[in-house]
Amino acid sequence: MSKLRFGFAGAGMIATKNVKAMEAAGNIEILFVGSRDVDKAKEFATTYQIPRHGTLEEVCDDKDIDAIYFCVPTAVRQKLVLRALANGKHCLVEKPQANASEAVEMFSAAPPGVTVMDGTMWLQATRTEHLRKLLHEDRKVGQVRHIHAAFTALFPKEAVAQGIRGNPELEPGGGLADMGWYSVGAILWGYNYELPERVRATGELLPSGATYQVAGTLEFSDGRIGQFDAGYGLPLRQYFEISGSEGMLRVDDFVNPPAMSPSSFIGPSTAKPESFWLMTDSSGVWVTNAGQQSVVPDVKDVHEVEMFRNFVESVKSKTPNERWKTSCIKTQIVIDALLQSVREDGAYVPISKSQ
Repeated sequence: MSKLRFGFAGAGMIATKNVKAMEAAGNIEILFVGSRDVDKAKEFATTYQIPRHGTLEEVCDDKDIDAIYFCVPTAVRQKLVLRALANGKHCLVEKPQANASEAVEMFSAAPPGVTVMDGTMWLQATRTEHLRKLLHEDRKVGQVRHIHAAFTALFPKEAVAQGIRGNPELEPGGGLADMGWYSVGAILWGYNYELPERVRATGELLPSGATYQVAGTLEFSDGRIGQFDAGYGLPLRQYFEISGSEGMLRVDDFVNPPAMSPSSFIGPSTAKPESFWLMTDSSGVWVTNAGQQSVVPDVKDVHEVEMFRNFVESVKSKTPNERWKTSCIKTQIVIDALLQSVREDGAYVPISKSQ
């Protein structure tokens, strides 16, 4: 297989962003774009010189396509993904899912050797994999005891209310499932995808009932804590901070790292504070340990490019990465519980370890 032949299911803003990432990945050929609005699909195909366009169902059934990128609203996505999987298509599916049951169904429906990945791009970055090894294999911060994560961006309530994120019939999780997918996901990543014992959250809702801005707590065994906030009511923030028994790790740009800026650091609790802030001329991770300092290169390309490259490699190897399944399903389990808590005025919601 030289280039993976892709179809697009969706022609909105995120499709525009990721068609450019696919082009940069260099190992993908886009053959078809489908949309709920065929005229919109035609316009998208013309703009990006994609040979064919049509309906969403036609993308799923096209025999010339190896894989499909799904970027349609959550509430209409599942039946399309299942249709594509039944046709043997590899699927890269935007997050979130409608609920954890649908996430499990999606991965379970994949035939042997067929790749399913959710579109959480930061998990695919070279930097993230390096930090995972530092945190969970080398245990640079010791036992993780506390994590705080935030992903917010400021959008007027009126604008959100008029978009799909303000419409629970299209996006059941609203801002919590959209922005909170990252901050909640960062907490689970930091705890190596151990599920919390219970969660609670409160937030600001739109008139439709959709979540606008949310803050919450994940409580793990032995007094370990994760705290987050997410949504559209605060300025741009995209960080997580992991504190452990021997050190800490902070990343200030984990969702969309800016070019040419220091982005994160890791160091023991005995390190001098100023050693954390050594400036570099490129985005990277400073490792400070027992007086030794080194810089770890950041991603070679933007996260989305690495995501598509990893997806293609998985398809070629015919060995889907089980971590992708674990991260998606467990993040959705916690998002579901947090949504329940918001709707119950901040009540604690227990999470079964058997999930």
